[in-house]
Amino acid sequence: MQAALTHGHPTAPAAADLVAYAVHLLAHDARPGELIALLKDYAAANRSVYRERWLGDLWEFAQDHSAVAFTVGGNPRRRVHRRLHRECA
Repeated sequence: MQAALTHGHPTAPAAADLVAYAVHLLAHDARPGELIALLKDYAAANRSVYRERWLGDLWEFAQDHSAVAFTVGGNPRRRVHRRLHRECA
């Protein structure tokens, strides 16, 4: 969630998710040389997964028509944090 709030676009939570998964893999004996392939597979399998438990209604603050559209969009020009800051102020 922090990544989404500070960066305000869907690539931020995706990157945070991949880092967390990389740590998980390494903690469970994956070899560093295997990481790229494992992370690519994970990213492909989760490309359209919106983690509502983590992100709540964050997608509604973007210019997308659904949570999945927000997740696969990856357009950094759509800044969610500007609207969040206005509504929280």
